[in-house]
Amino acid sequence: MIKRVWLCPFFVLLFFLASCDSNHVTERQSFVFGTLVEVIVSNATKEQANWAIDEVMHDFDRLNRQFHPWEKPSELVSLNEHIAAGKPFKASSDMVFMIKDMQYYEKLTKGLFNTAIGLLIDLWGFHSSSFVPCVPSAKSIRFLLSKKPSLGDLSIDDRGYVRSSNRFVSLDDGGYAKGLALDRAIDIMKHHNIKNALINIGGNVIAIGKNNGNNWLIGIRDPRLARAFAIIPLRDGESIGTSGNYHRYFDYKGVRYCHIINPFLGYPPLGVESVTVLIERRTHSGVRSDVLSKPLFLSDSSSWIELAKSLDVKLAARVFEGKYEMTSSLAKRAVFIDPKITIVKLF
Repeated sequence: MIKRVWLCPFFVLLFFLASCDSNHVTERQSFVFGTLVEVIVSNATKEQANWAIDEVMHDFDRLNRQFHPWEKPSELVSLNEHIAAGKPFKASSDMVFMIKDMQYYEKLTKGLFNTAIGLLIDLWGFHSSSFVPCVPSAKSIRFLLSKKPSLGDLSIDDRGYVRSSNRFVSLDDGGYAKGLALDRAIDIMKHHNIKNALINIGGNVIAIGKNNGNNWLIGIRDPRLARAFAIIPLRDGESIGTSGNYHRYFDYKGVRYCHIINPFLGYPPLGVESVTVLIERRTHSGVRSDVLSKPLFLSDSSSWIELAKSLDVKLAARVFEGKYEMTSSLAKRAVFIDPKITIVKLF
């Protein structure tokens, strides 16, 4: 029996300090990138905050339409159609930047972060807003794996034309676009002279300044329950990204299959329920938090910590088969909500 599950909005719980004065907070919610989006501005006038939030939301909507992996009109869909036809594609400057950046992360993660496997994700039925759950045949999976799609197959000339040496490359930027949107939102907020804000795109969160003089507090969701299992203070410029098996998924014969596919095996990982990474203040921290949770989610139980070290991820948490693990650096910050939960502290 297949249990059909629609898109479950991925969220973090935002905990506000008791001293927070609502007169100094402007917040707005929307639904973009297939998930709940929240923008909160603290200690700014309503007019100033609303101008900034308007521009951020407009940019989110534009990015979603431009880089949507299956809905037309989308520049990403057009690019994939040109690749499949063996034709060059004139890409926008935003697209060129994104491809080059994703190529960097594919190399950095030794191929575990691979956004060229769109055909494989589509084969699993996840290229739809109301997907039909299916377990692909092993033969179909082996066929696509044999084509070895990689962003390394793409080349971009000086005029911005993208060419591919492999027609089975099909880009899916689901593990990158939200992080890019967060980084762009930071620039927009700074342009409007906003000093304090929190931006949440379906659980990918970035902080600016503070909330009425205190660090923003973020809840890390328990993948088994609709609540947080730990609260983390998020400092200025820091971002959090989480990959979990409770977004887009379906259950089949007692097994949960989620939309995060291992590019080497062709299947979603089993056992791992969520991985959260916190990136300290640095350039493009939003992208890094979005991207780097993916290879850690896909790595096996015995090697995820070594991979985290190699990627310079010091603050991370993972839930695997009901076992809660957290790096010591993150555990020092955390306030654990449920005393029954045992946290295994790592490096």
